[in-house]
Amino acid sequence: MSIVKIKDKRLGVTYVYDQQKSVWDPEKKQARSTRKLIGKIDPVTGKIIPTKGWGHNRKYTSSGERDYKALYEELVEQNARLRRENAELHLRLASSEKGGGAVAE
Repeated sequence: MSIVKIKDKRLGVTYVYDQQKSVWDPEKKQARSTRKLIGKIDPVTGKIIPTKGWGHNRKYTSSGERDYKALYEELVEQNARLRRENAELHLRLASSEKGGGAVAE
């Protein structure tokens, strides 16, 4: 595995990837790489800033395996929080419809 830096010309941001493997595609006659996003480089300090993506919410054990129990518990907590927020928004919407006013933010 190696570290690969790729600059996005549109945004001017340099992303850092962990290139896991390269495979030859005989149909297209090109090499295809499997990469995992690590983060992006801060233009001021030059240090890698980890990105907040889907992959960073995962829980891993010390052996590198996924800790599904911890992930499940985190998702249950997140689901409960979102349900509470949804119920609160429904109540605010219903009260605003009865009063005829706008919903206050």
